[in-house]
Amino acid sequence: MHQAEAYKRLRTLAHESLGQVRKNIIVKRKNDYLAFDRFRIVRSPDGFKVFNHANEVHEFLSSQMATTYCTLEKFHKKCEAHSLKRLDQIIQRRMFDLAVAENTIHNSEDKERRLTAAIRAQETVLEIKALKQDANQYIKLAKYIQEKELDNEINRHSTKNRR
Repeated sequence: MHQAEAYKRLRTLAHESLGQVRKNIIVKRKNDYLAFDRFRIVRSPDGFKVFNHANEVHEFLSSQMATTYCTLEKFHKKCEAHSLKRLDQIIQRRMFDLAVAENTIHNSEDKERRLTAAIRAQETVLEIKALKQDANQYIKLAKYIQEKELDNEINRHSTKNRR
């Protein structure tokens, strides 16, 4: 009976430790991501939907932008998270504009209209590129925050073990 009790305690300790770890990591489970024991990121036909508990927050174009949003929210960078969400919305609108311009280029019989659409498409591509570079700054910030938090966690764990 002593061995069974020890196993039960060990199992309880493992579950508690895992619960603490889940609050600080992003885990991929099947087709979803669970972020910080608070967010769920679900693949959709148009991108990645982020849910905060059960509430849908936004549908991002990429998993990287979705996980960046979750990281910024978790570590109280609300202004940056909101800015990333706005950038993603603008990028999505510009990508739609690009699709419309490309459709005009391929399907219009009017030569001037095709030329105007081609110019508009080029400008839109450049704008999307600039917006993605802006979003990349938030991605870098989220990576920095994650690295800093991991270092802090390792230091806390190392300090505990030395005592």
